[in-house]
Amino acid sequence: MHKLSNIDALLKTATCSTCGPVSIRTKGCYKSGKTAWRCASASNPHNIDPTQLGYKFTYIEAKSKILDHYGRECSWCGENDDMVLTIDHVENDGNKHRKQASGPMRVLLQILKAIKFGQAHKFQVLCANCNLAKVKNDGVLPEHRKNLWRVRQTLNT
Repeated sequence: MHKLSNIDALLKTATCSTCGPVSIRTKGCYKSGKTAWRCASASNPHNIDPTQLGYKFTYIEAKSKILDHYGRECSWCGENDDMVLTIDHVENDGNKHRKQASGPMRVLLQILKAIKFGQAHKFQVLCANCNLAKVKNDGVLPEHRKNLWRVRQTLNT
């Protein structure tokens, strides 16, 4: 149970009995006008360290294992900055997958499981730009972005 103490309404911080020092957000207001606060970790389970929930590794470690498997670069344009790389569903069923998995950590764990059992072809690594371009282009990667990063790197050297 997340019980708050030392609440600072101005800075929106408090000490949670479960999480320690945390940011807080309003849960609502009582009829008396008093504000009800809640721990940000309690209201958003994605902020909790997955190892506390029994997972063997964190979200970043899971994503890193997936990127290692696919070569750590956008499969379309060649971008290789980990900060902008995303895991894309080749068959455009990512929304359905996220709803079934109920949380980003579970999605990554299911992708790791798919890789382990020979289903790696269902996913690919795309940079954020190519991923968004695919969304805007009805699930098809635009041809003009192909090898764009590799060409730019060649011109800069």
